[in-house]
Amino acid sequence: MAKKAAIANVAAEPIDEVEASRAPLMDHLVELRNRMTRSLIVVGVLFCGLWFVTDTVLSFLLTPLGDAAHRAGPPLDELFVAQTTAPLEMLFVKLKLAFVMALAVGFPYVAYQVYAFVAPGLYKNERAAIMPFLFVMPPLFAAGAALVYYFVMPAFMDLSFSQELVGTNVKAVYVPKVKEYY
Repeated sequence: MAKKAAIANVAAEPIDEVEASRAPLMDHLVELRNRMTRSLIVVGVLFCGLWFVTDTVLSFLLTPLGDAAHRAGPPLDELFVAQTTAPLEMLFVKLKLAFVMALAVGFPYVAYQVYAFVAPGLYKNERAAIMPFLFVMPPLFAAGAALVYYFVMPAFMDLSFSQELVGTNVKAVYVPKVKEYY
């Protein structure tokens, strides 16, 4: 009789979600490897695809610099060029740009893979608390990037061009380099 009461008490206890998802270490490592492989494949495919639009994106990113040179007036707006000082500098700038764009575009998928790996070790209320952040992060990232591009960069670029040194007749002129600007 006491044995039946003990079994009934065990059945009435709530099952610990974390304990229920327990697995051997090797299973966790295999799952981690699979999720990391999927994430790297997605970022790699995006990198290859986005490589073809790096010229367009780079010209878009250089627009605040050109606009600031134009606002600075002659001779800067007539002579404005963004310099490269190394033979392969533009290639490396484009490679970095394609990689950063691939990370930015692929971030929601990578974040989901991280969440899917960690989620079995979380309680239900912890999973529910994390889920909204997966949906809010990409729009907040885009809003922050737009704020910097349209408001912060133009303000700082105006400060960079054509500053006269106080007490002298020397004028410091900013000659931008693509690598440093990027």
